[in-house]
Amino acid sequence: MIENEMLMRKAIEIFRLHGTRFTMDEISESLGISKRTLYDLVTSKENLIKMAINYYFDSINKIQAGIYHDSSLDIIQKLKLILTSLPKTASVEYSKLTDIKKNYSHLFNDIDLRLTNGWELTYSLIDEAVKEGILIKFDKELFKRIYVSAIENVIINYNIELKTYKEVLEEIVDILLNGIKARC
Repeated sequence: MIENEMLMRKAIEIFRLHGTRFTMDEISESLGISKRTLYDLVTSKENLIKMAINYYFDSINKIQAGIYHDSSLDIIQKLKLILTSLPKTASVEYSKLTDIKKNYSHLFNDIDLRLTNGWELTYSLIDEAVKEGILIKFDKELFKRIYVSAIENVIINYNIELKTYKEVLEEIVDILLNGIKARC
């Protein structure tokens, strides 16, 4: 029997190559199983995409929890790493995420929900940094909305070829945490 982890990794790998235009035949061939066996595991292509989105964000949550509990990092390092966390094996190009927005808009709403929920660790670090005087007091909800809006805008509208998603994400976080003022 095929492991869910292997199925998700292969689905993301194929999605990375073809976006939502991948076929279930491609998935089953890459796994070395029949298409019928694949449909025993997932009910539809849409269901597979939904499962892959959840797998992707669950992987990010695991990475973030590890960062949060890493005592070798200071608060700002933790914030930067949590806000820029991406699974190493699952990086996806912008254009492929735009495919989800175009072809499966209701699944893109799932991405939005995953981006806007689960901020407890980040809020905890922000509260700690404010308490220690490392950050000024600010509206955390507004910060989250700006962060999520920037990410979604990049996914939908920002067509760049010279930067990776990770590089753009790091730049967004740098601007949010450090501003655009010249550093002395």
